[in-house]
Formats: sequence, C-alpha cells, structure tokens
Amino acid sequence: MEELQRLELRIGVVTLVAVALFLLGITWARGIRLGGAQREFVLRFPTAAGLEVGAPVFINGVRQGSVISIKVQDSSALVHIAVEPTVPIRRDATARIGLQELTGGRKVDLFPGTSPEFLPAGAEIPGFASPDVAELIAQLGSLGGEIERVVARLDTVSAALVHILTPQTQQAVRSIADDLALVAERLRTFTEEHGEAIERTADNIAALSTELRDVVAQNRSAASSAVQSLQRASAAAEQTLRRVDSLVGELRSATTHLSSVLEKLQQRTTLAGRLVADEELARQVDSTLALVREFLGQIRQYGVNVNVRLGTRP
Repeated sequence: MEELQRLELRIGVVTLVAVALFLLGITWARGIRLGGAQREFVLRFPTAAGLEVGAPVFINGVRQGSVISIKVQDSSALVHIAVEPTVPIRRDATARIGLQELTGGRKVDLFPGTSPEFLPAGAEIPGFASPDVAELIAQLGSLGGEIERVVARLDTVSAALVHILTPQTQQAVRSIADDLALVAERLRTFTEEHGEAIERTADNIAALSTELRDVVAQNRSAASSAVQSLQRASAAAEQTLRRVDSLVGELRSATTHLSSVLEKLQQRTTLAGRLVADEELARQVDSTLALVREFLGQIRQYGVNVNVRLGTRP
C-alpha cells in the first residue's frame, strides 16, 4: 500500500514537472518573458492582418519583445507590445509588420529612431504593414493585364522596327557610322598635329585672364569713383529734368493764357481788341490822348483857376 502511494506521488510529481515544462515552453515560444519589468508601447497600424498575440518584436534583427494585445480603433489597429527595458526607443521611432518566413507567421520590426529625445513608456509609435504572400500574388495577378499590354506594345514596336530597318535604312545607318568614325579619326589626327598649339592657346588664354583680373583689381578704385561720379551726374540730371519738366509746365500754362488773350483780341470783346482791329478808333484814341497831354501841359504851366462859391446859388 505504501509502495503504491509512493508510485502515485512520483507519477504526480513527474506530471506536474512535465506540465510546468510544457507551459514554460509555450511561454518561451509565445515570447512572454517571465520575471523582470518590460516597457510597453502602442503601435498604430492601418491594418494588422495576420498578426497574432505573442508574435515576436525584433529590433535590428534581434528579438527584444513580443505582442501582448491587439485592438481595433476606428480605421486603424492598435498593437500593444512589451520590449526589454534596456532597448532605447526614441521620439522618431517607427514600426513595421513583416513576415517571419516566406510561409511563416507575422512579426513586428521596431526601428528605434535616431532622435536625441527618448520616448516614454506607453507612448504611441506610428507603423505600416508590408504585404504578405497572398497580397503579393494578388498584386502580381493585377499586373498580369498590364504585362500583357506591355508585351503587345513591344510586339508592335518590334514590328515597326522591322518595317523601318530595311536594307536601304541599314545601309544609311552604316554610312552614318562610317562618317562618324571618319570624323573621329580626323579629330584625333588634328589633335595630335596641333596639340602644342592648342596648349599654347590655352596657356595664353589663362595668362590673359590673369592679366585682366589684375587690371580689374588695380583699377577697382578708379572704377568705383567713376561709378560714384556717374551716380552724382545721374542725380543732377534727374534734378535738371525735373526743372525742365516744371519749366515746360509753366510754358504750357503761359501759352494757354496767351492763346486766350489772342482769342479775345481777335473777337474784339475788349478795348485792346477793338484798338488793334479798328484803325479809326485807334486814331481817335491817339488824338484824345494828345489833347489830354496838351491840357495837362497847360495845367502845369498856368495852373488852374477855380471859382468856388459856398453856401449860395449863382
């Protein structure tokens, strides 16, 4: 009886150890870390298709954490991950959902970033998802029609080239190639024969440019003073032009006034106009003025005898 109880106890202990090892193996496979505090972050993806809880999180190709939960929020998926506390996650960190293997499950690639500021635990990190094999195959299938159209266009282009490249065209192309080869040969011969002259010409141009630069440097002050003199002359010319404009305006005003006076003289509406136009009136005015001058002369010579009676009538 005691032997049976010992055997049952051994079987129970072995079973418990096996269950514990099994659970530890599942935990390790899921990427759940026992013991030690991990930092959690939230990854926002447009889609988390194929990603499961427990999927590994890789940083620079090294597994550093796992996915602990996946939630849907509006038009995006929020993936909560836990990573090792020693991993530096920065402000510009990003994430990507990729394939572990060609036919395997999904994983999360976390790019820690290069910003000098670190990201606090619980912060949100933007991410994007790479297409899986099925999506790639679907995209390739959608490109099949495009590939067929491109092949059809290539057939059309090749047919056009065959139609264009007739024996006459080929002969013309060969002739052009021969002419280009002949020109290249002549150019090479010319360069070999006149290489020294070309070098001397280049040296002369370099020396001339140096002398010109020296002349410009030596006469820079004179050029600056000449420019300043031109600026002062330009300012004086502008003032003169303003005065000329003012004088022209005054001349226009005087011309307008003179035209008005001449018009009035021609219309005989004033005494001056009548005197200019009527000779008889002008003679009368002249004779009247002569009499007035004579009268004034007598007044100066003999005086004026005035008989004034005050208070009575004559």
